[in-house]
Amino acid sequence: MLAYRLALHGESEASRAEFLQDLYLRGLEGWCLQLIDSHGGAGLRAALPLLFPCVAVQLCWAHKLRNIADKVRRREGSCMAEAATMYRAANKSQA
Repeated sequence: MLAYRLALHGESEASRAEFLQDLYLRGLEGWCLQLIDSHGGAGLRAALPLLFPCVAVQLCWAHKLRNIADKVRRREGSCMAEAATMYRAANKSQA
Protein backbone atom coordinates (compact mmCIF):
# COMPACT_ATOMS: atom_id res chain seq x y z
CA MET A 1 0.00 0.00 0.00
CA LEU A 2 1.35 3.42 -0.89
CA ALA A 3 -0.65 5.48 1.59
CA TYR A 4 -3.90 5.76 3.49
CA ARG A 5 -5.29 8.81 5.20
CA LEU A 6 -8.61 9.46 6.92
CA ALA A 7 -10.17 12.58 5.39
CA LEU A 8 -11.27 14.34 8.57
CA HIS A 9 -11.93 17.59 6.73
CA GLY A 10 -13.68 16.05 3.75
CA GLU A 11 -12.36 15.52 0.28
CA SER A 12 -11.32 19.10 -0.42
CA GLU A 13 -8.70 20.13 -2.95
CA ALA A 14 -6.42 21.20 -0.08
CA SER A 15 -6.66 17.86 1.76
CA ARG A 16 -6.11 15.89 -1.46
CA ALA A 17 -3.17 18.11 -2.47
CA GLU A 18 -1.59 17.52 0.95
CA PHE A 19 -2.04 13.76 0.51
CA LEU A 20 -0.51 13.82 -2.98
CA GLN A 21 2.34 16.06 -1.78
CA ASP A 22 3.15 13.47 0.90
CA LEU A 23 3.30 10.73 -1.76
CA TYR A 24 5.51 12.93 -3.92
CA LEU A 25 7.91 13.72 -1.09
CA ARG A 26 8.18 10.01 -0.28
CA GLY A 27 9.33 9.27 -3.82
CA LEU A 28 6.24 8.99 -6.05
CA GLU A 29 7.40 11.62 -8.52
CA GLY A 30 5.21 10.34 -11.33
CA TRP A 31 7.84 9.93 -14.05
CA CYS A 32 6.40 6.56 -15.07
CA LEU A 33 2.75 7.32 -14.35
CA GLN A 34 0.67 7.02 -17.51
CA LEU A 35 -2.84 7.06 -16.06
CA ILE A 36 -4.50 7.90 -12.77
CA ASP A 37 -7.80 6.17 -12.10
CA SER A 38 -10.07 8.22 -9.85
CA HIS A 39 -13.41 7.82 -8.12
CA GLY A 40 -14.26 11.26 -9.49
CA GLY A 41 -14.22 13.38 -6.33
CA ALA A 42 -13.96 17.10 -7.12
CA GLY A 43 -11.14 17.71 -4.62
CA LEU A 44 -8.94 15.00 -6.09
CA ARG A 45 -9.69 16.09 -9.67
CA ALA A 46 -8.60 19.62 -8.74
CA ALA A 47 -5.47 18.51 -6.85
CA LEU A 48 -4.06 15.99 -9.33
CA PRO A 49 -2.87 18.55 -11.92
CA LEU A 50 -0.93 20.39 -9.19
CA LEU A 51 1.49 17.49 -8.70
CA PHE A 52 0.99 15.34 -11.77
CA PRO A 53 0.05 17.81 -14.54
CA CYS A 54 1.07 15.57 -17.45
CA VAL A 55 -0.69 12.38 -16.32
CA ALA A 56 -4.03 11.43 -17.85
CA VAL A 57 -6.93 10.96 -15.40
CA GLN A 58 -10.02 8.85 -15.96
CA LEU A 59 -13.03 7.94 -13.88
CA CYS A 60 -12.88 4.43 -12.45
CA TRP A 61 -14.98 2.01 -14.51
CA ALA A 62 -16.59 0.54 -11.40
CA HIS A 63 -17.86 4.01 -10.53
CA LYS A 64 -18.95 4.64 -14.13
CA LEU A 65 -20.91 1.38 -14.19
CA ARG A 66 -22.51 2.17 -10.82
CA ASN A 67 -23.55 5.59 -12.12
CA ILE A 68 -25.15 3.97 -15.16
CA ALA A 69 -26.88 1.35 -13.00
CA ASP A 70 -28.32 4.12 -10.82
CA LYS A 71 -29.86 5.80 -13.88
CA VAL A 72 -31.37 2.89 -15.84
CA ARG A 73 -34.32 0.69 -14.98
CA ARG A 74 -33.71 -2.99 -14.27
CA ARG A 75 -35.69 -4.03 -17.34
CA GLU A 76 -33.19 -2.07 -19.42
CA GLY A 77 -30.43 -4.46 -18.35
CA SER A 78 -29.01 -4.59 -21.85
CA CYS A 79 -27.66 -1.11 -21.21
CA MET A 80 -25.42 -2.48 -18.46
CA ALA A 81 -24.27 -5.34 -20.69
CA GLU A 82 -23.41 -2.88 -23.46
CA ALA A 83 -21.51 -0.65 -21.02
CA ALA A 84 -19.55 -3.68 -19.80
CA THR A 85 -18.74 -4.56 -23.42
CA MET A 86 -17.31 -1.08 -23.93
CA TYR A 87 -15.25 -1.48 -20.76
CA ARG A 88 -13.76 -4.74 -21.99
CA ALA A 89 -13.00 -3.48 -25.52
CA ALA A 90 -9.39 -3.62 -26.61
CA ASN A 91 -9.42 -0.07 -28.00
CA LYS A 92 -11.53 3.04 -28.51
CA SER A 93 -12.84 2.05 -31.96
CA GLN A 94 -14.03 -1.34 -30.68
CA ALA A 95 -15.74 0.31 -27.75
